[in-house]
Amino acid sequence: MFAKVVVDNKLPQLDETFDYIIPPSLEDVIFIGSRVLVSFGLQNTLGYIVDIVSESPYQENAKEILEVFSMDKELTDEQVGLAKELANELIAPLVSTLSLMIPSFLKEQKRKTLHIENYESLHPELALLFQGKKKITLDKTFDSYQNLIRQEIKKGNCSLGYEFFSYGARKRVKVYQATPNASAITSLENTILSFLKDHPNTLEETLVSTIPTSVRYLRKMAKDKLISYQEQVMLATSETPRVINHPHFTFDQTQLVDKYFESHKKPFLLFSSNERFIGDFYLKIIESNLNNHQTTLFFAPNILGVEELSAFIREHTQGARLYTYHSKNSYSDNFEAYMSLKTEQCDIFVSTPMGAFLPFSQGTTIIVTDEESVDYCSEFFPNYDTRIVLKKRAQALGGKLIFASGCPSLDIYYQTMQNQLYLLDDHEKVVNHGLIVDMREEMLEANDSMLSRSVINEMSLALKEQKITYLIVNQKGFSSMIRCRSCGTVLKCPKCKIPLAIFEQKGIAKCHYCDYKTEAYHQCSCGSQEMIATGFGIEQVAAKVAMTFPQARILTLALDEQKSSEDYNQFMNALEESTVDIVIGTNALTKSLHYDNIKVVAFLYVDSFLNMNDHRGREFTYDLISKVVTRDVVIVQTYAPGNDAIIWALTNDYERFYNDEIKNRELMNYNPYMEINRILISGSKENFHFGYYFRKVASHIPDVVILGPSYDARARAVKLLVKHNQFETIRKVFKDAQKRFKDPDLKISFQRYPRGM
Repeated sequence: MFAKVVVDNKLPQLDETFDYIIPPSLEDVIFIGSRVLVSFGLQNTLGYIVDIVSESPYQENAKEILEVFSMDKELTDEQVGLAKELANELIAPLVSTLSLMIPSFLKEQKRKTLHIENYESLHPELALLFQGKKKITLDKTFDSYQNLIRQEIKKGNCSLGYEFFSYGARKRVKVYQATPNASAITSLENTILSFLKDHPNTLEETLVSTIPTSVRYLRKMAKDKLISYQEQVMLATSETPRVINHPHFTFDQTQLVDKYFESHKKPFLLFSSNERFIGDFYLKIIESNLNNHQTTLFFAPNILGVEELSAFIREHTQGARLYTYHSKNSYSDNFEAYMSLKTEQCDIFVSTPMGAFLPFSQGTTIIVTDEESVDYCSEFFPNYDTRIVLKKRAQALGGKLIFASGCPSLDIYYQTMQNQLYLLDDHEKVVNHGLIVDMREEMLEANDSMLSRSVINEMSLALKEQKITYLIVNQKGFSSMIRCRSCGTVLKCPKCKIPLAIFEQKGIAKCHYCDYKTEAYHQCSCGSQEMIATGFGIEQVAAKVAMTFPQARILTLALDEQKSSEDYNQFMNALEESTVDIVIGTNALTKSLHYDNIKVVAFLYVDSFLNMNDHRGREFTYDLISKVVTRDVVIVQTYAPGNDAIIWALTNDYERFYNDEIKNRELMNYNPYMEINRILISGSKENFHFGYYFRKVASHIPDVVILGPSYDARARAVKLLVKHNQFETIRKVFKDAQKRFKDPDLKISFQRYPRGM
């Protein structure tokens, strides 16, 4: 037998399969989707098996597979098929898309060990191999025992370990006790301690759903030695998983729920800002899937969303096998979650986009929360869109797919209007009680350009009431755009209608899309020569707030920069315990605004969203503001108080915003009317040469628009933007251009779904 192997080498010229002999000792443990070690050239390298055949035209010169990384089928046929499809659609080597299917903790395993779990029942032949030890290291000498080892693992007599986690062992759970003579500081700590004194040895899951509290808060109390926990083997339970708080719907909402359960042919868009209805709808789906023994799989754009959604589900369910999966989990926790999906021992799974390629079961229900978030687009090559990936997987596995949002992305809503999705519409406008502050007037009256009088007054009131203020800033550091001090106009590219960025050292203003440059940025069309570079970041705001409110407890935070779970835990604990007065951070913070002790939400410089170097600036602005319109006090500081995106966002009038914005997109040939790809070129003196060559060739294709090449300082690469509706033709031109340039240092990345422009 021969295996067709894709080797782990990203060079375009090696993006093909190579035939290897399957040794007889490995025939029973090698499958399509297995990762193997093979000899390639002068070294041993990782490979992925994408097919198994009985004959090979190269059998006389073929080498044997050296080692297989796992004794079971690592990738399903659906995952292998998905990798092949994505390799074509993303213009990426097949090995890159296959690598997406393998979790990072499996890639880092270095040593396999076999552990005894039940010596009395262990097969005698296998027991002899242990020679009195509790574990042994597996290597090639054990190849002939692979089948026997697999059988014993399934029986529970032994387990397989990879240094930091194990496969086959029984699940361990945490049991909590109150520390004797522990003294509580906060009311929540007192509640937890009182409960544990009355109910010692309480399971973590029970404690979280009963109080309610969070796993994060329990770990903090354990760290502070107020409580302690022990890990115990979880015994099998006969408890039937169920939803304990049954949903309640209005008549109209019942109609939407019925429509979901009666429809099957297309994905759904759940369009609602009503958190109560959304939560009840999720519980209804979970309840139905529990009764039918099917998995409900949730995706949230960030860790904060995962933790909050999983806490909500734990509070309203009992006995359900719920797992979370994200980068701040330990390797062992993520491995346990991964295995729960793979072995179909999972009822509810909540993940960030990193879980989009895990092994799903037939009929799995997939729910994508906050669908509009740009976090669903991968920052790294191959740059996939998680939403598109999940759409493919739901279709392949025969499962239902729901995109949920209070402010859908224009692309998804446009598809819905084209009858490509079922619409579950529970969206409602709100009465506008937000305050728009005209920063032009503030500047004319010599007030501060960061904190208006309105913001300072509301912050003062919140401090007196011991409530929290959120100050939202777009940038982590310093940013600038060119604005007229007199009329507030932002200088934009005449071709792309994108705000120009100032480069003071070169004395020019430049477009990040098409590389348009001008030195004439010192005078506005209104005649004024008071053109200023405006903008500020978190650090500048924090310094100003500290001077204005010296007694306030201030927390600065950009969620995407948290380096550890401890950073995340400290932030959430501060909100729960009200040990902070003012939070200053980026737009990612809007997800945590459901706490009742948050009174004021202020966007200090919403123009940085509105006039960002991206054609989606108005969409991002509307989305950001509309998420917080139900708070007690919402303040928007802007130099464009009459901008429709701001006004409509404060009333949650999505239809008017969509109808206006979709006309602009059609006029400028932006998505959803044309696909926009980004090409980044770096590492060589031929960067611009490749860019100009590609533009010259692609420009001959009808209805294709090429912007650039231009240098992108953020990406440290030469950039091209390609607008088109002819992907297969663009793909061919790109592949041909790659072959034409032979410089090994030239790095060319095609981003079909760029996160930023």
